[in-house]
Amino acid sequence: MNNPQKNGYLEMPIWEGHCHCMMYHKAERTAELFRRIMEYYEYERITICAIVNESDADHPADNAVAFYVKSKLNAEKPNSVYVYGNIEHYYDERDTADGYLEQVKRLVAMGADGIKLLDGKTADRKRLNRRLDDPIFDKMYAYIVEQGLTVTSHVGDPRANWDITKVSEYARKKGWYYDETYPTLDELYAEVDGVLTKFPKLKLNLAHFYFIADDYDGAVAMMEKWENVSFDLTPGGEMFVHFTADHDKWRAFFTKYADRITYGTDTYNQDPGPSLDDYENCAAAGRRINQLRTMLEKTEPFDDPHFGHLVPLGLDREVLEKIYYKNVLKNNGDSKPLGNALIAQYCKDMLCELESGVIKSGDDNKQAMDVENLKTIAAWFEK
Repeated sequence: MNNPQKNGYLEMPIWEGHCHCMMYHKAERTAELFRRIMEYYEYERITICAIVNESDADHPADNAVAFYVKSKLNAEKPNSVYVYGNIEHYYDERDTADGYLEQVKRLVAMGADGIKLLDGKTADRKRLNRRLDDPIFDKMYAYIVEQGLTVTSHVGDPRANWDITKVSEYARKKGWYYDETYPTLDELYAEVDGVLTKFPKLKLNLAHFYFIADDYDGAVAMMEKWENVSFDLTPGGEMFVHFTADHDKWRAFFTKYADRITYGTDTYNQDPGPSLDDYENCAAAGRRINQLRTMLEKTEPFDDPHFGHLVPLGLDREVLEKIYYKNVLKNNGDSKPLGNALIAQYCKDMLCELESGVIKSGDDNKQAMDVENLKTIAAWFEK
């Protein structure tokens, strides 16, 4: 029995718009895990959002692994996997406007279907030490707009994470409490506004519902001001609490802006072992999926062990069809062809940077896995 059957979810196409392959496995295992995830959750298509840089660890092989999964699974079922490539930061004089532009051009030539940015996540923005609307990114954004690509961007965190009296114990343990040395959420929002002022045609998909579910009027204003902005639904489970508190308003919001909300769950290539049943309560997979689909589809209130008493939105089927799959197709079209030789060369270049110490993985064990995967993937794309 698969996940939708087990939980009584609606039968309709589901296109997962926000996955990651950051868990350290051999590339072949990651491809197998995503194959199984797609079968168990009845996903017709998935988008893997690569993350090369992250505030607490770097993942230099992540773009390559994502392209490998796309190649393997699209060979079995065309258009089943999309990749949103991620740009590399060096955090020194090597970061230039032309450098960022060339990185995006290279990702697109390799077959990226869009671009994933994590620079607006609070700790990552502090590490970058550069505004999101800094002119250094202008050439990159201009090219993205010219190509008609969608950017999925993580900006901010729950507002409570800046208040020591309100931040959750989970967030505090993860290091997601922010003092005065970090940019505030409102400052991050102002920087996004700066990007969009310069590039109003940018198709910007703001992850985790932009952490704005506690501000209904702000969410409406964002939608009304910027016609090319959309929100994705990757939890941020705090949004379920806010949706419950203003249930009727938020249900009307989802109905009105159904064309600009996309399904995503932040599912990782978590290895559940022999049975995918174990994903049902896995934080990196099933728990988020079940929370989200229950909140969108069901009508009966329920008690969630992490977020308390919740009241689902019970959205109409027409609204759900847009959120679950139609908007992903609208944003991306069909999955773009891969540039095999370019990906092979990218892997070799990344290997040189790793082995010379120009870039590093999270630790020695992870670096060894990155090196192994890059060699495997280079060989695969050279066939």
